[in-house]
Formats: sequence, structure tokens, C-alpha cells
Amino acid sequence: MEDRPKRRERGDLRNRILAAGSAILLLLLLLFSFTGPGAAFWGRLMSLAGHNGISDVALDAPLNIHVLDVGKADAILIECEGQSLLLDGGTVDKGDKVSDYLTRRGIGKLDCIVSSHPDKDHIGGLPQVLQEHGARLFCHPALAEEILPHTDEFLALEAVLKETGTEQSVQTPGSVYSLGGAKLTFLAPLREYDNTNDSSLVFKLSYGDFTALFCGDMEEEAEEDLVASGIDLNADLLKVSHHGSNTSSTKKFLKAVSPRYAVISVGPDKNNLPQKKVLRRLENFDAEIYRTDIDGTVIFSYDGEAITVYTETVSYTHLRAHETRGNL
Repeated sequence: MEDRPKRRERGDLRNRILAAGSAILLLLLLLFSFTGPGAAFWGRLMSLAGHNGISDVALDAPLNIHVLDVGKADAILIECEGQSLLLDGGTVDKGDKVSDYLTRRGIGKLDCIVSSHPDKDHIGGLPQVLQEHGARLFCHPALAEEILPHTDEFLALEAVLKETGTEQSVQTPGSVYSLGGAKLTFLAPLREYDNTNDSSLVFKLSYGDFTALFCGDMEEEAEEDLVASGIDLNADLLKVSHHGSNTSSTKKFLKAVSPRYAVISVGPDKNNLPQKKVLRRLENFDAEIYRTDIDGTVIFSYDGEAITVYTETVSYTHLRAHETRGNL
């Protein structure tokens, strides 16, 4: 018969092994949670459990602008009076996140998708969105043949647009699109450029007394053209161009826009975006700055009188609201 000390020793060893195994499993689970698939898994799990995080807020406001946290890329959902528009779709690996977000907002078929320009960090997720949700209209800029990309992302987008039979529309300066009670006026590109960034679609959204300017990845040359044109660029909200790169957001341009709010869609990047010079320029114009790499998904909600800004932190349960009332 085995004596008690030996049985106790074996029991202690077994407990230590179980404790070590549990710790390793917990560590692996934690590491998995910080990966793209891990974040998507937990997001879907929480969604199934009825916990949608930031996508649950501002359900009753007539105008909501959602700047999704998709890393150094762009994906912006605009909702107005029951209609919905998606501006860009992030990278390929963010297709799930964008599509899931639309689902959590109760969006089936989109009224419109606007592709600001065909760079892969703006169109990568659009094929999945088109396949899973669809869109009544797909808007894009006129691009010179020599700057059209031949990337996998662009070819995939062309194929899905053809497969789904989605109506397409080239937008030019002066074109207007109505989304609920909001008016989207396309301002640029004003001419042909030799690169896709300056060829970005730029539009100004107007709803009541609220205005927002969306600039794609427009850089200094196109900004100068817009300012020189004399077009009214003043806006309450500016979607900062090119993820906060110093090749955009010049002083002249920011003076013309004079934004109260500025939002930068950005993530970890070797170029250290947003660049400090851009942040200082925005601060000099007293803009309240939001960044998706710090704030997560950001929602600008307008009820006809006030703008409320909702931001998402690392944990989906931590939401904070910033409300500004008074003059717009």
C-alpha cells in the first residue's frame, strides 16, 4: 500500500501541472485575443450574446457618422434617417469587421458605397461587403487609365461589382447625392492627377446646421487646387486626409476648413502616423482630435441641435460620450 506522504506528493505534483497548464492556456487565449481572428471571434461571440458594444449607441439619432477602427485604412459608415452609405471598406482582412458592424447596426442592403480611390487600404474589404450586404449604387472617381491599379484588391472589386450587377456612377465636382435628409456634394478631384491619392473623391456632407468634409487620401497638390477654387470648405467635422500624413492637411487647407472636430483613421505603421506636425497644425486651429488607434471606433452623432461623440476604448464595454451644445 502506498504511504500517505507519497500520495500527497503525487497530488501536489498533479495540481502544479494543472495550474501551469491553466496558466499557459490563459496566456495563449490572451495572445489570441490580440490577433485579428481573435478580435473577430470575441466580437462575434459578444454580438451573439446581445452585447454589441459601441455599435449599440446612437440608435435614434437622425445622423450618425461611424469612423470604424480598421487600422491604417478607411471605413466610414454614414446613416441618415434610415438610409446608409459606406465610404471605403478597409483592407481585405478587415472585411469581416466592417460587414459584422453593418449587421449589428441592422443594415441589410446599403443604399450606397462610395470608393474614394482604389488603394488597397480603402477597397480591400469592399468585395466582402458587396457579397454579404450589397449596395444599390457604387460611386467612384474618374481615374486616368495609367494610374488604375492592377492589385488583387482592385481586380477582386471589379469582379464582384460585375458579378452582383451593382449600378456604378462616376462622381465629378458638383455632383450631389441625397442620403435621407443629408446632402452630399462632391467637390473633387478638380482635374486629372498622376496619382490615386490626389484623385480621391472629396465630398461635403450637409445636414441641417452640421457639415462634414471627407477627403480620402488627398494630398497637398489637390488641397491647393481646392483652396484656390474658392469652394466653401468650412466644416464642423474633418476626416483628416491620408491617415495624418505630413503630405496632407496643409495650413492653408486647414484654415479654409476650420474644423471643430478632426478624426484620423490610423493604426500602427512604420511611418509613425499621424505625424506630429499634422497634429500640431490641427491643434493650432483648435480642432478636437480623435484617433482610431487611441479611441477605437468613433461615432459622431447629430440630433439636429447637438453633436455627441462616442468613442470606444480597448474594452468594448467602456464607452464615453462627449457632448457639445450651442453654436455649430
